[in-house]
Amino acid sequence: MRKTLIIAALVAASASAAGAATVDTSAGTQGLVFQFSGLSDLGVSSYNAGVVPSIGIGGEFDIDDAGLFGIGFKHYPSDMLAIRPSLELGIASVKEDARTGGETDEKVSLTSIGLSAILEKHMPSPAAPVSPFLGVGAGFGVGSVKYEPHRNNNPTQGELLETKVSGTSFAAFGLAGFEVAVMDGVNLGGEYRLGFKSTSASEEVERQGVETDKNDVSAFSLGFSTASLFATIAWK
Repeated sequence: MRKTLIIAALVAASASAAGAATVDTSAGTQGLVFQFSGLSDLGVSSYNAGVVPSIGIGGEFDIDDAGLFGIGFKHYPSDMLAIRPSLELGIASVKEDARTGGETDEKVSLTSIGLSAILEKHMPSPAAPVSPFLGVGAGFGVGSVKYEPHRNNNPTQGELLETKVSGTSFAAFGLAGFEVAVMDGVNLGGEYRLGFKSTSASEEVERQGVETDKNDVSAFSLGFSTASLFATIAWK
């Protein structure tokens, strides 16, 4: 709640400074969308629609460590109606050299990709610099994590060789938010989402001389997501 109030205060301050600037919601307007990484420093980060599956290995190697990079784009096909597609990519690879001459390097690799689209319906507002909107959205994501631990060059019976987790997810949600013009072509916005996310994942554990252990899991979540603050650089 406190974060929401801080966001509202920031947007209100921006609106008071905006003067005659307005959010351009006319047909043909388009722009790039960025998000703020945190309220502590308000650093601008790439767009994240939150559709990549939440998977990991042992709570230590999580897909969130894959260095997610996202591109968000907004286009108004008609007045007051915008579509916001996005692409998210994540990739990371880490290696720790062998500690002795008789063992292998430890390796971790993570990859993810997500696609999403949001439809916004903007509404008239009594405050000129502010444009409220309602919308719906959906997205699909895939991800994988592979872990190869330090082990003997000549592994013993039952010794862990590698663990792999792969998953897919689907998310659908409704949202409510607003944009406020801080200057011509630059808008700040915020939104809340209510929806669900379904994730299916498969884990494979391979040990020396032992049949591969396979486990399938699924998860389903429903509820509000946290408030997000974003910026749009628009042109026509």
